[in-house]
Amino acid sequence: MKRLLFTAGLSFVIVACTTNCVLVKDPPTSAEQLRQKFESALKARDTNAAMSLFYLDGLEGDGPYRRTPLSSAETQAAFLREMWLFFPTNVSKIKVAPLPKGFQALHAPKEDDGMGDDWNGDNGWRMRWSVPPAGMFESQPPAMFPTPLIYGKINGAFYIGIPIVYTAPGKSLYVHTLASSVTYTGSWVFVKNGKEHTVSFSDHTNQFRECWGDYIKSCTVQKTYTDPNVQHQSWLNFTIQEEGTNIFESGEITNNEPFTYKREQ
Repeated sequence: MKRLLFTAGLSFVIVACTTNCVLVKDPPTSAEQLRQKFESALKARDTNAAMSLFYLDGLEGDGPYRRTPLSSAETQAAFLREMWLFFPTNVSKIKVAPLPKGFQALHAPKEDDGMGDDWNGDNGWRMRWSVPPAGMFESQPPAMFPTPLIYGKINGAFYIGIPIVYTAPGKSLYVHTLASSVTYTGSWVFVKNGKEHTVSFSDHTNQFRECWGDYIKSCTVQKTYTDPNVQHQSWLNFTIQEEGTNIFESGEITNNEPFTYKREQ
């Protein structure tokens, strides 16, 4: 399956990497000092001063959706130019605000496949902030920024963070089940870094779940109900995919016994 792109509202791709950033010479040592410097820079319309307060480590231009690869310095410059367009010209005050409720849980980095009972997959794209989120800034008058102005402490100093998109490690792993006039339940097991993970599914949950790992070890599907009015037309089948390639197709399953796939060693 193709991984979908999330750009956090910006028109260019942000992907993970390691770069050397141009930062403020005397970095703020507190959130309040960062707020004061940022407010002063916006009021003075000092582009360099304002942008030096952003922690840009993580930007690189040679992403999978780039037509023309850019160097890290060029990508940082593009980010700064675009972000500056969203800053209001009549800023009177920058205030500190707490992170929205549930922000930390929603925006925590996910290095695994995003396991969760109600999680149905996100095509492998993940997002993290360049600094550990501690709070956010709000401008008066309000500004239409493409992303929240998140700030945090990193390397002993406070900076404004940027969203960085990256892909979950591992292969795309997916089980697709089709059924006619039946309900079903099942589970599949995939291996990642030597550890097994089980994904339970049914005709109501996790039907389209995609995980990221090394390979699918096994899958078992069983009918739970067959419509007696159309029993002769009822059927069930499932397909196992790794990196978008079918590695197994069950064919039509017409009986009520569990059907199990096991990967050949």
